[in-house]
Amino acid sequence: MQHLTDAQLLRAYAERGSEVAFAELVTRHAGMVYAAALRQVESPEVARDVAQSVFTDLARKAAAVSREVVVTGWLFRSTRFAALTLLRTERRRQSRERQAMDMLELSSTSEPDWEHLRPALDEAINALDDRARDAILLRFFERRDLSTVGRALGITDDAAQKCVSRALEKLRVFFARRGVALSTSALGAVLGANAVQAAPMGFGKSLAVASLAAKATGAAVPAGSTLATAGKLFAIVGSVAGVAVVTTLIPWRSPPEATEANANQQNQPLLTNAPSGKGGAGGAGGIGGRGGGTGGAGGAGGIGGRGGGAGGGAGGAGGAGGGKR
Repeated sequence: MQHLTDAQLLRAYAERGSEVAFAELVTRHAGMVYAAALRQVESPEVARDVAQSVFTDLARKAAAVSREVVVTGWLFRSTRFAALTLLRTERRRQSRERQAMDMLELSSTSEPDWEHLRPALDEAINALDDRARDAILLRFFERRDLSTVGRALGITDDAAQKCVSRALEKLRVFFARRGVALSTSALGAVLGANAVQAAPMGFGKSLAVASLAAKATGAAVPAGSTLATAGKLFAIVGSVAGVAVVTTLIPWRSPPEATEANANQQNQPLLTNAPSGKGGAGGAGGIGGRGGGTGGAGGAGGIGGRGGGAGGGAGGAGGAGGGKR
């Protein structure tokens, strides 16, 4: 195998699956790849990982590599790409660790900073462009990781990190103009610690029920109204409905004395414009009972005519006045 060129060894592996040819190719170029990786990552362990990824990539793409390509040049470019990718990943990891440390360090002092940020925070976020606003809301208010933010925005994890960083920088400038000086890392830590406030227990379920009920009835909930107020109104309506039911099921009945007096009045003849006679003063009837003392004879007053003679005394409320003739 040593007499074969790099291109021939690569063809032997790509076309016939010759592992011996591939091993010879790796042996020829392992030193160059490892040295290039070590210069960039400055860690022997990481350089070995980079070299491993480069030759793995070569094995996967062997069939697609052109015959005119110089294998040494291909390996060098692949090493450069792998090293840069690893360095970006490492920088992101270190950045996340620094942010975590900043949050720990600022946990005791973030409250004063938050009190300065809170009054104008929504104005600042609203001033961002759509993508920056969505990135901030997803990262700090929904507490999503960068992978989820990237998927939501249709970008890579690395692009999501840059988008969040740029949005934080814009917020930092916004607050700096208003006299609140914070670094972007400190701003991110304050947002991460304070942006989300827990809703009352059961609030989400109650809100969903009330919203669906309002949609079904077509009623609009006025601004400033609360679910507690709505609950009180429902309770009042329920109470009134309960009274109406009781009133319907248990009608009022008149006292028996009043019923008897009304029957007696109905049996008396009606006279129009009859003169009244004299009678003695009768006693006052009790409430719901029949009044009546002894009186003289008198004519009954007709409808629309003058009143009848003073017979029995005035009846009480709900009762009839009956006098003795």
